[in-house]
Amino acid sequence: AQTTPTEDIDVAVGQLAKGGAVNTCADEDSSPKDYPTDRTGGVFKLIFILQLAINIDSGCLPASLVLIENELDVSVAEQGALGGLVYIGLTLGSILAAPILRRYNQRTVIVVAILVNALMCVLFGLAPYTIFLELSRFGTGMSQAFLVVFAPIWVDEFAPADRQTLWMSLLQLSIPLGVMLGYVFGVVSGEVGGDVVDGWGGWRVPFVVQGFLIIPLILSFCKFPLSDIAVSLHDSDDPEYQGLTAERARALMGSQSSDLTVRNSRGTTASSEGTRHAPSLDVPDGEEHDSLSSLPNKPAGVRASVMGTVRQSRIASLAVPVNNKQRSMSVFGGLATARPSMFLSDLSSTAALVSKDSVERRSTCAVAMTLLSNGVYIWTVLSLTALYFVVTGIQFWVTKYLVSSLGHDPGTVGVAFVVVSATAPTAGVVFGGWITDKRGGYQGLVQAYKTLSLNTVLVVIAVVCCSVAANISDLFPIMVFIFALLFCGGCVVPSCTGIIMDTVPSDLRTFASALSQIIFNTAGYALSPFLSGLVAQAADPTGKDVRAGFQLVLYWSLWGLVTISLALFCAYRRTRV
Repeated sequence: AQTTPTEDIDVAVGQLAKGGAVNTCADEDSSPKDYPTDRTGGVFKLIFILQLAINIDSGCLPASLVLIENELDVSVAEQGALGGLVYIGLTLGSILAAPILRRYNQRTVIVVAILVNALMCVLFGLAPYTIFLELSRFGTGMSQAFLVVFAPIWVDEFAPADRQTLWMSLLQLSIPLGVMLGYVFGVVSGEVGGDVVDGWGGWRVPFVVQGFLIIPLILSFCKFPLSDIAVSLHDSDDPEYQGLTAERARALMGSQSSDLTVRNSRGTTASSEGTRHAPSLDVPDGEEHDSLSSLPNKPAGVRASVMGTVRQSRIASLAVPVNNKQRSMSVFGGLATARPSMFLSDLSSTAALVSKDSVERRSTCAVAMTLLSNGVYIWTVLSLTALYFVVTGIQFWVTKYLVSSLGHDPGTVGVAFVVVSATAPTAGVVFGGWITDKRGGYQGLVQAYKTLSLNTVLVVIAVVCCSVAANISDLFPIMVFIFALLFCGGCVVPSCTGIIMDTVPSDLRTFASALSQIIFNTAGYALSPFLSGLVAQAADPTGKDVRAGFQLVLYWSLWGLVTISLALFCAYRRTRV
């Protein structure tokens, strides 16, 4: 007897709840339902705007350092702390975000976290003392982590199959756009309202406006039903989650005329070639799963692998096809702070990661040692860390260096740096992806060696540009050399990111991704403003000249050359084995 579409769905949902495999077809005559719904598109637009809004402060701060120092008497070392604390908070917040999002109502968690972020922005704008500035920056990073971790997972799960890479790229693009917008606001507020009136300077305005802008945006998040927001990584007993499985299943079954194939927790599948696959359900032994995993199914090969970052990479954010694999790359020229755009578990608990069957229940220490003994992996990670150290330091100190140390006009500096940061990394990422493809990609031992050879040449060029920029004082030549080094840095990011994942066993890639992000955040993004601020303070206790700190940032590129050379040497040895 022929079953109706409704009966097919009920059977599918029943089998899915038990962690089983399903292969059933929707009736071709059944009335299709659009999935994703129009509401899903609305959620994405709101997430895009939110990510843009919460990154405005990242651009405002570097543009306002001189004014903050003059008004609150903030030392150079303390200014460096303001730049580094947000990354420390973001890293710790990313570790906490995954278990909290799994355990509690995800919509409520995101709303509360972003409201706290808005409060931190207002606190920074109204801060009467340095300690409040520092608390605000740490709190900003902590609160942003929840949306930073959640957003790429939501896009991966809900985006239409034919627009998933586009949505992921747009999501990453929102970050550099927010930073660049913030930098412009910071420059304008300093030029228009730079004078201190009754103890309050114009630099405060963008931070306060940002906070009040975020509040209505995040409150509008509440109007969407949980079924359009929650990703299937929770173990909450919230009643609102009940019915989520059936609702998504019906929407999906109504929109597909092809087989619906769902793999159970052991990865078994009943599919034929060309079938659209849903990711496997992560069902603990002996337990029933109460929700579908990633029901908005994507064709194999379309799902974007997002590296990149923990407060994220900036101005160029596009998906670069490297050897037929789409990887969403984001690099902000000079603002290359990357957000942890990876799976929720990547930074949540490394102990939990390595307790899975995929790594044969080896200890965290054993898995870490396996990765650290992989020369190509660890030296490539460290070379990217050096790159992020340099570009983060440039972004943070370039305005203060050119204005306070070299005496250039703040408005001219602001315009010049916006132009450079908006063009150099974008062009570099595009060129780097294209040239890697033309040379055969990065996969495999031989191709990894060829790619690292080219990257080493690009790093040599970047080192030369850094060395020259550190010893000249004219604005135009400095910007030309900064453009060149940011271009070269953008070129190496796509292929080096791919090599990091390709060079490790597939069952260790999730852990390798998490470990690399932790190294990037602590030894790259956070360390750069901290260390350079301390060096500048030691060289000039008055804090007026940050030349020593800025030069440290530029000369740090030499460490990048050492590490990329060692990665090349390790790759060469592996090709000879």
